[in-house]
Amino acid sequence: RLGVVERLRHAEPGALEAELMRLEPGISELYAKAIASLYRAAADGAFQAVLRAEPGFPAAVAALPNIKVETLVVAADPALDAALGAEVAERIGSQLQHGRVLTIPGARHAVHASKPREFARAVREFLEL
Repeated sequence: RLGVVERLRHAEPGALEAELMRLEPGISELYAKAIASLYRAAADGAFQAVLRAEPGFPAAVAALPNIKVETLVVAADPALDAALGAEVAERIGSQLQHGRVLTIPGARHAVHASKPREFARAVREFLEL
């Protein structure tokens, strides 16, 4: 599945967007275009490294306890298509020294795109702490 996405990164516009929409039913064409644009802009080596990365990004997870600043983890609605899921979001939040998890009801994986007002409000409130 990801091999197809990798191959389509260099195809004419339209093919990658269609594949992304096929893989993620319910995403809009605009969102697929935005993601495709990011995929195309990524350096080949970086993109391939992400595809080869060990599931769960264990090195990043191991570094979480070293983060000393207040950190907001914004999670999608687990009843929809939260990529991390509620359990993982809570685990990430609990490993941060000053972590806080906020789940936005009705938000999809791209929380900022699916619920922009709620996302902006959450970030604003967090920054005002």
